[in-house]
Amino acid sequence: RKRLQSITTALDGKSKLAANNFTEEFLKNSPLDTVQKALETVRTGVGSCQTAARMQTGTPIATSVLLNCTKGYVPLEFAIEPKEPYRIVGISLHPAFWK
Repeated sequence: RKRLQSITTALDGKSKLAANNFTEEFLKNSPLDTVQKALETVRTGVGSCQTAARMQTGTPIATSVLLNCTKGYVPLEFAIEPKEPYRIVGISLHPAFWK
């Protein structure tokens, strides 16, 4: 929940993403400023977002959520490392579908 909250508040422009939310490997492949810019692009397109629903997954380290945004819905998937501190190892924003 903590990692999801960090993504949604950054998506809403209320805060910047913190590097400690992600593994070193993730940041090596996807620099933090690139991820932040991607979230800003989504916000520009669909507006403010809140978590609308969480999809059930077969593993506790990966989840899918549906973000309810001002102009549409955005599917978001992310995975965390299996042991503490449970940092994000992968994130995927899917194209929005409009209301």
